[in-house]
Amino acid sequence: MQNSRIALAVLGTAYSVYILARAFTVPITIDEGYSIMTYVGKPVWQIITYQYNELSANNHILNTLCIKWLAALQGMNLTAARLGNIVCGVGYVWAGARLMEALFSDRVLRIAGFALWLGNIYMAEFFSIGRGYGMSIGLMALSIGWMYRHLQDHHFRTLAYAMGIAWLSVAANFTLLNYYLFLTAFALWLVAVNPVRRGIRLSLLAGLSVAMGFFLYRPFQQMRSVNEFDKFGAKGFYEDTLYTFVRSAFRGEEYFGPDTYPACTYILAGLFFFLLAAGLWQWQRARFRWSPPLFLAALLPGVLLVNVSMTLLTSATWLPGRTNAFFYPLLIASLVGVLAGMPLAFARRALLILALPVAWHFGNTLNLRDSFEWWFDRNTRKVLDYVANVYQEEKRSQPIRLSCYWLYDPSFDFHIQYDRAGYDRYVVRDIPWIGLPKAEDNWEYYYCGREQMEQLRDLYEVVWVVEANNQYLLRLKKR
Repeated sequence: MQNSRIALAVLGTAYSVYILARAFTVPITIDEGYSIMTYVGKPVWQIITYQYNELSANNHILNTLCIKWLAALQGMNLTAARLGNIVCGVGYVWAGARLMEALFSDRVLRIAGFALWLGNIYMAEFFSIGRGYGMSIGLMALSIGWMYRHLQDHHFRTLAYAMGIAWLSVAANFTLLNYYLFLTAFALWLVAVNPVRRGIRLSLLAGLSVAMGFFLYRPFQQMRSVNEFDKFGAKGFYEDTLYTFVRSAFRGEEYFGPDTYPACTYILAGLFFFLLAAGLWQWQRARFRWSPPLFLAALLPGVLLVNVSMTLLTSATWLPGRTNAFFYPLLIASLVGVLAGMPLAFARRALLILALPVAWHFGNTLNLRDSFEWWFDRNTRKVLDYVANVYQEEKRSQPIRLSCYWLYDPSFDFHIQYDRAGYDRYVVRDIPWIGLPKAEDNWEYYYCGREQMEQLRDLYEVVWVVEANNQYLLRLKKR
């Protein structure tokens, strides 16, 4: 037991150091920059109710409020932008370690299960980014841990913690409403079969649900008015949710060629149906009584059922890309919950077969350069360093006028205004979100992609190919 705890501590510490290092080395992404520049400065009531003109799903309420509070305490910088998600990432690590210790007495199962819990390299990136995704996943993991404990001690306090933290996960990312609704239904089942303090437990669930309704009503109404929910996820469950989930987990790597993702979607579907059948069989053997492992086993099927039902009944769109990352902890929870009820030798073999390639893939794709979803923002600091060096080498007295294509603008705006490197001494930004530069604009430097570079050849010259066939830094030609 002592050896397994040391191994869990080493794995958890390494993972936490990784997300911390990424938080201070990977440049701010477009969505982070846009959210901070657009929403953080607004009054709290407007943030909570979406009462403003710039309507989009980028305002993840709890995350926005956390950044606002941290910036008020110590100024806006990378720490303020990302600390909330880092803390929730550490909470995710802690919750996973506690679950594995509570679930397994065998050290191999503990370590392999924990390695799988941490193994999604794509999901790990969100604990280093100032968005609501990592925050909501970390809170969901803590909620799962408290519900697991409630099934052990049956105390009202642990139920309240589980439900309250689940409520906060929705405030961090509305997608987690899928998990909250499942957990509420599960808690109602527990209340129905246990008469002890039934009234106060029902009051808790009812109060949280009413508060959730009031909390979500205005933001949902506002986003529906601009069709914000219709932007993604219109192709179907397989293409939007299952395929993108697999592709993201691989972080774009095709180890087995173009058939990598389709093959793995079928493997994942097969694993799901195995877990569903095995979980139902174990539940039937337990005479339909919920134990802590069976609660874990029910997580993925239960939340997925909620998601599919909500999507079909409300004609909503499916969950693509980063919005479905929260399914990963549910998958691992269901896996370890089912294996906890199986023979030790089989459980060991199954977890090791899964954990070893996942751990290898994590090590093969970890990096401190970029985020998979927003790879195009990875060179912001490099470009600013280049222009700052020009300023110093040419002994300028006035900041250099730099502009960029709109896609890169939020990242540049953040780092010029708030980076501790003090780029605002060397670079001045112009009006964002405008078209390509004209001769009269007189921007000395312009950062853009290949298509824009081709259109600006008469006006600008390439001074640095930042990424071949991809990103370029241009300088205004001398007249």
